[in-house]
Amino acid sequence: MKRFLTFFTFFTFFTIAAILFSSCDEPLSKSAQIRAIQKRGVFRVGISADMKKFSYLEAGSSEPEGFEIDLARLIAKDILGDEKAVRFVPVSPRVMFVLLDNGEIDSLIAGITISEERKKSSRFTSPYYVDGVGVMVKKDSGIDTMEALDGKRVGVVTMTTTRNAFEEEARRIGISLNYAEYGSHNELMAALLTGKVDAIGNDQSLLTSFVDSGTRILDHSFSPQPYGIAVKLSDDKLAAYLESLLDSMQADGTISELSARWGL
Repeated sequence: MKRFLTFFTFFTFFTIAAILFSSCDEPLSKSAQIRAIQKRGVFRVGISADMKKFSYLEAGSSEPEGFEIDLARLIAKDILGDEKAVRFVPVSPRVMFVLLDNGEIDSLIAGITISEERKKSSRFTSPYYVDGVGVMVKKDSGIDTMEALDGKRVGVVTMTTTRNAFEEEARRIGISLNYAEYGSHNELMAALLTGKVDAIGNDQSLLTSFVDSGTRILDHSFSPQPYGIAVKLSDDKLAAYLESLLDSMQADGTISELSARWGL
């Protein structure tokens, strides 16, 4: 009986060790979170449809385009072997994290700035792009510096990190601002053109894509905005897989090529 118990103890120990070792050594591509995407046959990505150069849906077109669209297609190709096996879901700042938490999309690749607050409820990869906040005004506004915005009305997109960045910068240089929030980048731009606001704040590269003959961007950029891919907080294996893939893309120059292609 004693010999049996000794054998059973060793057998149990080695069995548990083997399971743990196997689990730790399992390739990320074989994880349950990746297999679920492969079984479905499509990688579902939440995008912002009005961020020119990043993810943009032209009026009358059914196919979005931009840096993030190309990035999502490359991820789909790596997971599913087909860059067309991706479903783009336009999302607004108000609902994008709700859709992610509900499992209606697998990830968000939508110009989302990584912040400590957002990391409490979602999991992020390391940045694939780093921007800064910029300020756009009308050319005939008479506003040439950030200091000249003192007491003015600034438009920002709701539920983004831009307003917090503006508030910190305003405190730093000693000015006071009033804010108006809008639901999309296009609404924000329209508010400037129609005179509802004196200036708008947004990520510098995005503002550059919207500038026209009647507007200008101030020579004042602040608050680095690192963009990362977001997944559900529980999707740790998917996040690690995407992180590894981004590392490879950074190393082999793919990210640089995409940036150059879209003028970023």
